[in-house]
Amino acid sequence: MKKLFLLLLISASMKGHDVISQEINSEIVNAEASVIIPIGRLSNKFEYAHSYGFWFKLGEEKGIIASAGITAILLKNARAIKYEFKDSIYDINSNKFGLDVGIRAIKIIPVSNKTKNHYLELDTTIGLHYLDYDFPSEKEDKKNENNEPLFKNLTCIVAPEIKYIYKNVGLKFQYRFTPYNLIDGIESKFGSHSIAFGIVYKQ
Repeated sequence: MKKLFLLLLISASMKGHDVISQEINSEIVNAEASVIIPIGRLSNKFEYAHSYGFWFKLGEEKGIIASAGITAILLKNARAIKYEFKDSIYDINSNKFGLDVGIRAIKIIPVSNKTKNHYLELDTTIGLHYLDYDFPSEKEDKKNENNEPLFKNLTCIVAPEIKYIYKNVGLKFQYRFTPYNLIDGIESKFGSHSIAFGIVYKQ
């Protein structure tokens, strides 16, 4: 009898959480602003960065929300880097601008089964990350007459994060892994790790 009573309590609790989760999931757009702080070797490339992003809900399946979005990144005190090509080493300046484009999986964790006013979100973002530098163009390379770019500066991003949401405003903490060493010719000790703190507005 006790086991049956416990099962009924657990079932009722889960149903309450599901109802709240469905009500919370009505928001379809996230606007986010963050400060990105580079860690380790990446801190030698820029001091910090501001990021501004918009994420749009694509759908939901089995309690997991899928979103797609884009984030603009503005670097502060960005420094020149070295780039090797055809036995030459270039010192190239940063244009102090970057982009993230990707998809995000979101799991909502209600703090209480009595209210939807505040809850946690566990997110994982996977996508493409780009930082803009003054790479030499093919026109500047006398040895190459093609019009295709010589230099590419695109890598992936994997970024788990946690948000605390109160009503439609929240705070976020994100870890960012951006493996720049996947880019041919870039500094082997470029750095790949950063963290971000920010605010979120849901509409």
